Amino acid sequence: MRQVLAVVGTRSEMVRLAPVIRRLRNDGGRAVTVRWIQVGDHAEQIWQTGAIFGLSPDHEIAINHGPSPTNLLEHSWALTNAISKEMECRPPDLLVVQGESLPAMLAAQQAFMRRIPVIYLATPSYYGIRQTNGQKNSYRKLLNAISTFQCVANEEDLIQLRERGVPAFEIGITGDTVVDAIDTVTRHGVLNGGKAVHDSVDGLASTRILVLLGAESRWVGSLTDLALAIADLAHSLSDVDFTVVLEPGTAYQDLLTAILGSTLNVAIRESMPYPEFLRLMQQHDFVLADSLDYYDEAVALCKPTLLAQDLTPGQDFIQLTGLTFAGQRRDQIVRAVLALRQGCRQIVDPITDSISAINSLGDGHAASRIARLILNWSRNQILTPRAFEPFRSRQALQARAITEVA
Repeated sequence: MRQVLAVVGTRSEMVRLAPVIRRLRNDGGRAVTVRWIQVGDHAEQIWQTGAIFGLSPDHEIAINHGPSPTNLLEHSWALTNAISKEMECRPPDLLVVQGESLPAMLAAQQAFMRRIPVIYLATPSYYGIRQTNGQKNSYRKLLNAISTFQCVANEEDLIQLRERGVPAFEIGITGDTVVDAIDTVTRHGVLNGGKAVHDSVDGLASTRILVLLGAESRWVGSLTDLALAIADLAHSLSDVDFTVVLEPGTAYQDLLTAILGSTLNVAIRESMPYPEFLRLMQQHDFVLADSLDYYDEAVALCKPTLLAQDLTPGQDFIQLTGLTFAGQRRDQIVRAVLALRQGCRQIVDPITDSISAINSLGDGHAASRIARLILNWSRNQILTPRAFEPFRSRQALQARAITEVA
């Protein structure tokens, strides 16, 4: 029996790895046994999210830093020692990681040095829209370099990895497991009805806007512009309600409270359990965010997203489903929200209409594809994209349909 280890460092990683862990435990039989460990400082969030899928960690690695935070070197050194000890005590035959966190990178590094194959569920790159510098980008590059096999969401991500020199036989298009996770939450009755609420923004008596801010602190000037734009809209539009969700431990709460705290139609909420967060997103008409941290959930729930970022001139950008760049300045954000609220209707293309039900991120079977990949590996020790039928995204089917029509 092959031993598979999954390392989870953040809530986002738990959301995307839970369907895979669940599928392997259901279908693994005597071929595969899977363990997952929680690593890092987000234990409560990970436990709450895992409980939705009937999962609790087999082991927990928590590093106590005391009252004052340590630097990155000390933190990574402590995590490395703990992960190394875990792998020495119970050596896995295969490691599965997801995301761009420090625990995921360190676990993959330890597995690589022990010649343990690594499957990396790659975070969608969105053609360079994600932050192109900083720690997360460094972690992602290292994971891309040392992983034995990488599962990507769509054809665009496969092309990017190929351009970086990753061989085609080390990449499989599985779709994003966030769609599987939301399907699971829907089946458990957490969401109201179907996973997507298709009410039009145009003509609503009241428009509800969900404002999501990333966990990392941002430049104060940019955050101030975003907060002032929300205040302008809230004061001038009495029929628009804003809900601002803060990540735990954020440094900008005082700033937002000072600007928005006395505004009647703006509610500021702390971080919440994942099912409650999905319910909240479903109840709103569209999302205003400063990062792509929750874009996958917004797409899966068919919620238009305004991204408070500027598109870099000359950036190789492919239009993403339901995503609009609002800009970072106060006046740009106000104009973008007003434009989306007016609900400009798009012309329905007969080519795209027939495949409109296909999600651009996945079809709800990503975990099954990854499980087939691992079960095939358990028999012949080979990780190959031929182990499953690849996911075809909406964009790929559109391109194929256009080619056939031409």
